Parts: sequence; structure tokens; C-alpha cells
Amino acid sequence: MQSRRLPTKKAFIKSNGVLVQNIVAHIENPTDHIRIIATVLPSELQSRSVILDTVNQLAVAQPFSPLFVAAILNSKLINWFTYRFIFARAIRTMHFDAPVTDRIPLCALDLKKPAGKSRHDKLVGLVEKMLVLTPKLRAAQTDKERATLQNAVTATDRQIDQLVYELYELTPEEIALVEGAA
Repeated sequence: MQSRRLPTKKAFIKSNGVLVQNIVAHIENPTDHIRIIATVLPSELQSRSVILDTVNQLAVAQPFSPLFVAAILNSKLINWFTYRFIFARAIRTMHFDAPVTDRIPLCALDLKKPAGKSRHDKLVGLVEKMLVLTPKLRAAQTDKERATLQNAVTATDRQIDQLVYELYELTPEEIALVEGAA
């Protein structure tokens, strides 16, 4: 008789979890950078899924939404910062784990204030839009449909990056630095 080993509790996806690819690779096209891949699994899939060793789960504390944290992690700014100041511009594969995430500066956002809550909710809404657009883009059947959806994804991604720049209060010069190197 073959025994079945049950996964540990860490293998189950939490409702406040952000899933982040463990391995981050150096990319050079046209400039050197990395791409952090973070997502939030839809609630209907959370109970039917487990995490493998190639994915890390970050637990997001209330009152922040996991979608807010996923937006921050996927932003050009955090990818730029992490690559330059945490990974020191490494050119090999890197692990994106607790020692890395602990060093990422999270913006000070007070959700008790209307302006903070509004920024949080706007960013969450854009990520929700992206989570709807991305599967549609993958399933697009015609070039016209694919181009339309790709334009919508690109525009939404730009809006997310712009909001993240505002959250971190970057100057136009600092944005140009990030955009020029991302």
C-alpha cells in the first residue's frame, strides 16, 4: 500500500496571500534588469491549490489588500530598486525570499485618511482590471483582439506604475531614472 503524504499548512494558499515567483532572473534587453512576478489567486482557486517550492507566499496584514502589495511588487520602481540595491545588479538567478522582501521599502500609507484609502483602492482596482485583462489576452484568437487587449494591459500597467511613483513621492527626475533603466 502506498502512503500519501499530506502537504504542510505552509503549502495552502491564504486569503491574504500574495504569491511571488521564488526565482528572479537577470534580463538584458535592452538594459539589465529583473522582473518580479507577483499575483493573487482568485478566491475560488485558493482552496483547490497548493504552493510548490518555486513560489513564495507573502501574508499581507490588514487593512491592506493583497492586490495592493502585488501591485507594489510588480511595479517598475520596486523591480528597479530591488535589482540595484538588494541584488546589487547580480547577473545570475536570484531567490526572492524573506531576506529580500524584508528589505523592500513599503510606502507609508494611512488608510484612515481619505487620500490614503483612495490611493489604495485605486491601485487595487487597477490590479483587478489587470487580472481580468491578462487571461483574455492569453485567450485572444485574432491579431486585432490581441492588439486591443495588449494595449489595454500596457495602459493599465502604466497607470499602476504612475500611482506607485506617486505613493513613493518620486520627483520627475527620479521617475526618469527608473524609466530609463527599467
